[in-house]
Amino acid sequence: MTKNKIIVLSRWQGKDNKKIKYEDALIKELSGYNVSILLIPHIYYLKNNYSFYKKILKFKGEILICSWLFPRASEWVMNKELDTSGKKAVKYFSFLKYKKPGELVSVLKIAVKSEKSGKALIEDISKIPAVERWYPVVDYSKCRNCKKCLEFCVFGVYSLGEKKKINVENPGKCKPGCPACSRVCPHGAIMFPHYFDDDKICGGRPEKNEKKRF
Repeated sequence: MTKNKIIVLSRWQGKDNKKIKYEDALIKELSGYNVSILLIPHIYYLKNNYSFYKKILKFKGEILICSWLFPRASEWVMNKELDTSGKKAVKYFSFLKYKKPGELVSVLKIAVKSEKSGKALIEDISKIPAVERWYPVVDYSKCRNCKKCLEFCVFGVYSLGEKKKINVENPGKCKPGCPACSRVCPHGAIMFPHYFDDDKICGGRPEKNEKKRF
């Protein structure tokens, strides 16, 4: 990672051929550019002991993170693990917003100010085991610490952390597929990034035909 900008591609976990083909086509197109690329597992499934986080913490330049989550969800997943707020130059991109890989490549090459003039430096740690997870992600820019989620959740997912701030202490206790606490939150601060049936809950605003694409 010698360049001052790095593109991080968060790969889908599982056997979804459409997503895999999309990712492979994107990597192939980006490989002709003079950029650094890091391939990682799905960020929603990662935990903070993975080597990816160590690499990112050491990297001094700008970080462009692309994933199968909407940007707002990606930002707060990463913020929880890395405390990226105010410390790193991080930008977020969603595969869901670009129907064709080439559309995203066009955006990324502008962001990194690169043309097809070299060979990408690619590092692949996407094969690191990452267990599928389901847990709430808190957008602390919206959270008012009203504690309604803490009072509502019967599974013991939430607690009061440092400075009595709401914290997702036990994400593994969350009931898979249940987004109920996000509906209870009066400020729209709780997201479930994979709950694409509701754009507010998943952290994005999908286009009308977006769910049919993948």
